[in-house]
Amino acid sequence: MRQIFEEVFAGEVTEKGAAGIASYSITGLDAKTTRASLEDAVKKSGADGVVITHVSDTKRKKDHRTGFVMTDRGNYTDYTDYGFYGANVSYMTFEHQPVDVTTSTEAAIETLLFDAGTGKMVWSGISSAVNPEGIINLTKDVADIVIRAMTRDGLL
Repeated sequence: MRQIFEEVFAGEVTEKGAAGIASYSITGLDAKTTRASLEDAVKKSGADGVVITHVSDTKRKKDHRTGFVMTDRGNYTDYTDYGFYGANVSYMTFEHQPVDVTTSTEAAIETLLFDAGTGKMVWSGISSAVNPEGIINLTKDVADIVIRAMTRDGLL
């Protein structure tokens, strides 16, 4: 998922006119990336900045709705007050209970921009996604928000 996220995010940055590089393409996929190996790879690539994005929080919400549910119904013939022919009686019983449960997931996604030369953070932002549908769509949405914000702040 990391590789897909980086590839799509870098592609969106490149599409907007800046050079986006997925970190796995300069650090490799085999070993876990350390800070030192990432700093070395960034220096060799000539990048001006490093974008780090991660999910900082997730919340699951359940929305319960209640209503009346039919629990029994039927017909019977009542002879007590109606003589020989009786009366046909229909009945239904209802109970008040939960009838609809909606579950949603909200993810808070933090994005940080570091200056490649100094290693200092120069920008941060938090975006959110409700019921994200697929890593590619989520990445495109996050990248769009982040790129617009960074452009507005004069960083891209």
